[in-house]
Amino acid sequence: MLITSFKAYTPTSLLKVPLWGLFLWFFSVLYRNWPDNHLLNQGMPLFTHFNQALSGLFFLKVFIAFLLTLSSAFMLNYIVNEHNLLSKKTYLPALLYLIYNSCCGDFLRLNPSSFSNLLIIAACHQLFNTYRQDSARPEVFNAGVLLGLASTIYLPSLVLFLFIWVALIIYRPFIWQEYMLSLLGFLLPWVYFVVYYFWNDQLKTMWVGMVYKHTAGKYFQFSTQPSYIWLYLVFGTVILLSFLGYTTSQLVMPLKSKKTFSLLLWCFLIGVLSVYLAPVISIASLSVITIPLAVISANLFLQIKKTWLAEVLFSFLLLAVLVVHLGVFLQK
Repeated sequence: MLITSFKAYTPTSLLKVPLWGLFLWFFSVLYRNWPDNHLLNQGMPLFTHFNQALSGLFFLKVFIAFLLTLSSAFMLNYIVNEHNLLSKKTYLPALLYLIYNSCCGDFLRLNPSSFSNLLIIAACHQLFNTYRQDSARPEVFNAGVLLGLASTIYLPSLVLFLFIWVALIIYRPFIWQEYMLSLLGFLLPWVYFVVYYFWNDQLKTMWVGMVYKHTAGKYFQFSTQPSYIWLYLVFGTVILLSFLGYTTSQLVMPLKSKKTFSLLLWCFLIGVLSVYLAPVISIASLSVITIPLAVISANLFLQIKKTWLAEVLFSFLLLAVLVVHLGVFLQK
C-alpha cells in the first residue's frame, strides 16, 4: 500500500518520507545538462551569488536543494501536527509536499523557491502561534523578518507580506501595533540589503536590474508535451477534489482548524497572485502554493474512507510525476 502507510504516525512512516524523496530526486541526473539561466533570472542577487559560488558543482547543488525541500516538508508536517490541523497525526503533508515539489526538472535543481519556501513555512508557524495569545508582538515581528528575508531571495515572496495581515484579521482583534511590527520586521532585511548595495555604490544598478527583470519581458513557460498535459490533468483533478473535500470537512472541524484552513486558502490565493512578479511564469514559479496544497490534499486523503480509492488516486498522482521524468529520459 502506497498512501495507507503514511496515514499512520509511526517511525516506519517517518523513515519512508526521505526514502521517497531520494527516489524522486534520483531523476535530477536527467537534467544535469539543462541550462539554468532562467533559474538564475528568477532569483535575487543573494541567490545568484550563492548559485554562482557553486558553479560546476551540480551534485552538490542538487543535494542542497534536496535537503532544503526535505527540511521544508518535515517542518510543514511538524506544524500541521503541532496545531492539530488534520483529524489525526500523519506524515501525509510531508509526502505530498515532496511530490508536488519534484514534478518537473526545475524543482529538482537548486532554485530560489527552495530557500524562500522554508522561510515561508517558518513564518506560518509564527503566525499560527498567535491564535488566542494575549500578545503576539514577537510572533508577528518574526514572521515579518522571515518573509522579508524570503523576498530578498525570491522577489515574488514580497506579496506574501499580505498573508501576515490576513492572519491578523482572521486570528486576532485589531491591535495596530502588531500590524506596524510586522511591517518593520518585513522591512528589516531590505534595509540591510539596500545598505549593502549603497555602500558598494551598486544601488542604482541593482535597482534598475531588479525592477527590469521582474517587470519586463514576462512570458509563460508551460510545456505542452503529452506527459505534461497528463500532469496538469491529474494535478488539477487532485487539487479540485482537495478543495471539495475541504468544504465538506469544515462541518466537523474545530474552530482553530477552520480559521487555519481559511488562512491556508488565502495563502494559496496570495501565492497565485505572487506569480505575476516572477520573470518567467512556469510550474516552478507556483512552488509557494504547494505549501497550502500539501495540507489541503492531505486532508482529502484522510477523508477518503475507501482504501482502494485513496490508493488509486495517489498512484495516478505519483504516475503523473514519473511520466514527466520518463519523457525527459526518452528524449535523450
